[in-house]
Amino acid sequence: MPARLWPPMVPVVARHTLQVMLLSLVPAVCCSGASLLSMSSRDRSESVPSTFHEVASAMRPDGPAQVFTFSDTQETVEVRLIPDVTRTGDIGFELAAPGATNRTLVLTLFPHPLGAGGERMDKSRLEVAATRRADGPAAWDIVCRERGAPDRAAQLAVRAAPVGKSIELKLSAPAGHFARLQPTWLGNPPHVEQLYRLCDTRWLEEQGRYGSCFADVWQSDASGVGVSGAVTYDPLTSGRRQPLRETYYVTFSRHFEETLPNPPREPSPYLDEMAQRVVHYYSDPRPFMAHLPWFESMQFLGADRLLVVGQFWMRYGFDVKFPTHVPARPIQGGDEAFRALTSAVMAMGHRYAPHQNLYDHYPDSPDYNKADRALESNGQPIGGWDWGAVKAHFLKPSKLLDYARRLCPELKTRYHVNASFYDIMPTHRVDYDAGVEGAGIIRVTHEQDARLAAYARELYGGPVLYEAVSEGVGRASMLAGSYDGGMAGGMRLRAQSLSSATELLKVHPKMANHGLTYYERWALWGRGPGWATYSPTAREMDDYRAMTIGFGRVGAIPHQLRPDRHGCMRDYHLMQAFTHAYTGHEVVDLRYEDENGEWMDAGTAGIKGPMDRLKVVYDGDQAVYVNRRNAAWDIDGLRLPPAGCYTRGPRAEGGTCLDGDRIADYAEYGGPFGSRVFADARSHVWTPSTQAVARVRAHDFKDLGGGAFELTLTWTPHRTFTKPHRVGAYFKKLDGGSGRWDMHVLDWPEKKVEDWNVGEKAVTGPLRFQIGPDHTGTNYFLGVTLWGIHGRIDMIGVSRDLIAGYLDVRRDDDDKVLGVFFKPTEENLPPMYRAARYTDGMNFDKPLITFRKVATDGAVLLKETDLGTEIVAYPTGQPTRVGLPGEWAKIELLKPDWTPEREVATETRNGWTWFETSGGQVRYLATRADE
Repeated sequence: MPARLWPPMVPVVARHTLQVMLLSLVPAVCCSGASLLSMSSRDRSESVPSTFHEVASAMRPDGPAQVFTFSDTQETVEVRLIPDVTRTGDIGFELAAPGATNRTLVLTLFPHPLGAGGERMDKSRLEVAATRRADGPAAWDIVCRERGAPDRAAQLAVRAAPVGKSIELKLSAPAGHFARLQPTWLGNPPHVEQLYRLCDTRWLEEQGRYGSCFADVWQSDASGVGVSGAVTYDPLTSGRRQPLRETYYVTFSRHFEETLPNPPREPSPYLDEMAQRVVHYYSDPRPFMAHLPWFESMQFLGADRLLVVGQFWMRYGFDVKFPTHVPARPIQGGDEAFRALTSAVMAMGHRYAPHQNLYDHYPDSPDYNKADRALESNGQPIGGWDWGAVKAHFLKPSKLLDYARRLCPELKTRYHVNASFYDIMPTHRVDYDAGVEGAGIIRVTHEQDARLAAYARELYGGPVLYEAVSEGVGRASMLAGSYDGGMAGGMRLRAQSLSSATELLKVHPKMANHGLTYYERWALWGRGPGWATYSPTAREMDDYRAMTIGFGRVGAIPHQLRPDRHGCMRDYHLMQAFTHAYTGHEVVDLRYEDENGEWMDAGTAGIKGPMDRLKVVYDGDQAVYVNRRNAAWDIDGLRLPPAGCYTRGPRAEGGTCLDGDRIADYAEYGGPFGSRVFADARSHVWTPSTQAVARVRAHDFKDLGGGAFELTLTWTPHRTFTKPHRVGAYFKKLDGGSGRWDMHVLDWPEKKVEDWNVGEKAVTGPLRFQIGPDHTGTNYFLGVTLWGIHGRIDMIGVSRDLIAGYLDVRRDDDDKVLGVFFKPTEENLPPMYRAARYTDGMNFDKPLITFRKVATDGAVLLKETDLGTEIVAYPTGQPTRVGLPGEWAKIELLKPDWTPEREVATETRNGWTWFETSGGQVRYLATRADE
């Protein structure tokens, strides 16, 4: 391979307003050449945005107004803050620039009446009754009332001060005076694109500045705090609202990075360890010990530092009778088998975190307590995230630690696990029970989540993972550091850009998120047919990995990839190189390449785009390159294919590059287990089986009216069955959505499945279905499966579903079902399940590729040990050529007990030592000539 591809490693609208006027402006420039280290949240304990340079600020009165001056080495900005009482309407803050044609920011508060009826004040009749200076240089008290109703008034206290380059606004009001506060950007200036935002930053072109306005969730008494800055004060069960208490930061800067909040919590204590982990979340209800062979095979292939999250293990099954979790599910083997699995997995060097859910409480759970349900404003229990027949209720956050202290130690005692994972957290839900301290305040929920993480770290002695990483009203990323990492957030994220500056600068320094949401949520079809068991192609995993790397996250091996052990090996070692490179390290520079080959900072790219080619430099001169453009990228002596990534620096080197037109992978990294080298010529092609267990034909369809229909299934089995099975049939929205599939019909066929014969037709049905009020939309697929003692079986390859046909539901304007039409399909394959897609990017001619420290025509792993260099090749079923640079004294085939079996033949040419593996699941030990 050309040396440039594997270069030497570097040594290891408001009417009554408070008006803010931007007085002094200078031409905007990007922070070209400036280090981003000062933007890191690592040492920040307050939410106020960071600044590149030391800022001198001053205030002076100007009549009824207050003028704020902010000066650093690059710009001086003066902001005029003044109550504007010339118009009627809502109350807010207005920002404008001299000569500007549009006002740029209005921070609007919606008044709420004090009357017992609960109705809002009539906006058309609002007036400012009084605006006066309070004590202090930038302090006002405002009273707004409804004309003709002097007893209906809302009071607002405003206190302002300069902090860094921001105006800190402290707002307060008595209980019930305000229900909502919403920042509104007049003229609708463009957003700066960022996925997983901490705030909404806008580009104010006329002023040549970026602007942000956000509410600090950690200093808020609101029911909800959104990334747009919107806060809501919902009524408690008593009808009253909490007093308004908010801290806003309003910032204007030529630098996008200076407008971003800092999560104020302490960094995760597990960043160094997470730099050596890859997360594996698996969802499989088979017997516990059926999973052990996968872990054993991955151990052989060098994957010995996983953080494993096991989903299906609970006593009653997943999303059933929570918060009761123990004992382990009997049908999967019970406590003894689960303990054997967790012990074996941890003995391999992994951490094991059983999936837990302490917030969803099901009325049929032995641990259910009606008094502990969180309540809506109307006194009704808040519903959980469940989709089953028994509906869960959301736990009072104030009770979270009580349940954790009672239930979690049992998991530690029974299974000795050394990490934890909690579902449905952090959350945007609050308890409105007026009898509970802190009712109706989202900050209280977050504080309980943080306390749970601290408790779990101490109990399990390992990292704490939460499911959520979101930007919504829960503001989960502002909790960065409270917990050690999360994953979920969003659907169809493959269509998103690499708009990752916010996470890299603000979230990444404080915790190690993993993956870029669950694989099925990342995929373009979302949770479409077959999502749970569909196995990703190599090129799809390249793109998933590219986005994971672009956001500076720890690797995540999805459970769907499990059948492709070569793919798991590739993903593990590549992500180990990247996590070693950047986890726990801070960003020094971040650039995007535009379509003309010019560099853009994150702010410019977030406005102009594209954001598909990214270069990030971390401290210690560790560079990371990500290419998601549909063309090869020549950068810094590298050539990256679409979805190609590379890292180069003292901590690790490797990635996915092009050798001519061939895609190849390389990883070189260290750690407590010694240095590792992985190389993959991509000559091995894995494809799932396309032979289904049976062909299914749907026929005799009848529309029964009212959304009901029936049909019959004829099965032609391709194999026999020895145990009882039921026929499962269901329908679901074709685009997947975020819901789960629903088994609408579960039927014992007239002729038992275990009596079916290969090639003979077996009829089941007619089966009746009902499109209910919860089913929306018009396009569905009809899925079929076979249900055995351990759940659904694999129907084709690794997919547990076949497609029998498609439904077209006709509806009137009121969404009432007018008719159901059915189109059967003979193919039965889920739409994304095409074997030919698995060969994309593979090198069928098995080329010999020379990497930095090894040459091979297959996939090979080199591990440095005290005895020498251990060598493992994959696939294990065929011979692989391996070349090692330099002279080697001998290469020995090892027995399973690691003792030598025999020396293998070698050949030395052109400064390399060559040999061929036997093709079995074996190890080799290479000893250097000078050892």
